[in-house]
Amino acid sequence: MQAKLKDKIPLLVAIVFGLIAVLAVNHYVKRQTETPEVEKANIIVSTADLQPGERIEQEDIGTEAIPAKMVSQVHITLPGGRSPMEADEAQRTKMRLIGRKVARKIPAGEAILWSDLTGATPTTLASKLQEGLRAVSVPVDDVSAVGLNVVPGDRVDILATLRPKLGQGIGSLIAAAEKGGELPGKGVHTVTVMLMQNVGVLATGTDHTPPGVVTGKSVRGYSTLTLQVTPKEAALLTHARQHGEMSFILRHPESLDRLASPSEAQVTNEQINEKISNLDTRRAELIEIIQKGRVEPHAVFEDGSDRAEE
Repeated sequence: MQAKLKDKIPLLVAIVFGLIAVLAVNHYVKRQTETPEVEKANIIVSTADLQPGERIEQEDIGTEAIPAKMVSQVHITLPGGRSPMEADEAQRTKMRLIGRKVARKIPAGEAILWSDLTGATPTTLASKLQEGLRAVSVPVDDVSAVGLNVVPGDRVDILATLRPKLGQGIGSLIAAAEKGGELPGKGVHTVTVMLMQNVGVLATGTDHTPPGVVTGKSVRGYSTLTLQVTPKEAALLTHARQHGEMSFILRHPESLDRLASPSEAQVTNEQINEKISNLDTRRAELIEIIQKGRVEPHAVFEDGSDRAEE
């Protein structure tokens, strides 16, 4: 029995070595036939045909992944990861291109190179100010800033609710709104007035990125709006902030309409009390009519008219 087992050992060893050889050959063949994974790098490309001297806009910037070994020092590269830090870095890189002029014709889909760019990069808030205008910041919260949905590049109207302090009036502020920024006179009544209209928003908190660029800063919220105004308007805003509260009304980006006079939107306590009294009287009359079954329930309109449901 032992003799027979000894006779089979060489055969078993040969089978084992044969299997090992087959596995080794298969592994070698698989490595030779597989396409090796190529390391990629993300670069900036143009999404539109750019002419010499044309400024790069946000919508002109695209990305493309190319083999990393093809990337040179003049390529504008972006991080390949998905972490918040890498996403912020990628957005900052794109920001450096916006507003820059190109020195050559760049067809759509072609890489934008550092060597293609001319002019300085507008990286600071001050560099984005129009000639003759100023930047001034005002405090906001989620209510006064439309739920913190105001973003850089938006335009807003500004309402000021002004409450006089002891020895300090607010008539000067209303007059200033009427006269373009001067601060004469005194008043005695709490009033809400349209202080300024169609004002450009430069920044929310420390974020002054242009519309369409997502940095994640707005998600964390902000407590100030920075506005682009004239020097007189800056003085008016600062003075109004000391005498009351401001609210910001978000405008449609293409809206150009405006009130002929700030007094058209002026509201005082007396006017509100009068309106409430009129509405209470009207509501009592309507309730009496409904209870008597003379008409179906209907809406109450500001003009005081009855519009019963058909």
